[in-house]
Amino acid sequence: MGPCGNGGGTYPLFPLGPRLVSREQWSKVAAGGFDGMMAVKVDGTLWGWGSDFYGQLGDGEPAAGIARIPVQIGSELWRHVDVGSTHTVAIQQDGSLWAWGRNSAGELGDGTTVQRAAPVLISSDQWSEVIA
Repeated sequence: MGPCGNGGGTYPLFPLGPRLVSREQWSKVAAGGFDGMMAVKVDGTLWGWGSDFYGQLGDGEPAAGIARIPVQIGSELWRHVDVGSTHTVAIQQDGSLWAWGRNSAGELGDGTTVQRAAPVLISSDQWSEVIA
């Protein structure tokens, strides 16, 4: 489904070893249970690739399918990201908490069960870490 982020459409049943995704410098990388990946570069930009069937990449495209290479998510600056099976949670550099993706059980914490294809503010309090 493209979780390697190197442009391939599939991956071998038995991986042949590490695959180079990018020569960029990254500060945080998170893998989801439904083949979605998110990462924060050292410059604070947020990138996603892999599965996006529930909007979990946060690129504003609901049920976009698969991103085969890393795509930048917005222009905001981020400090932390983590990925659940079908949703993503992240902290911007100002400490605010954001979430997006599938929300059928209220896992985003926004008080609804509405699926979100773009980051939605959950709390403007100061957060240091979050785990999906």
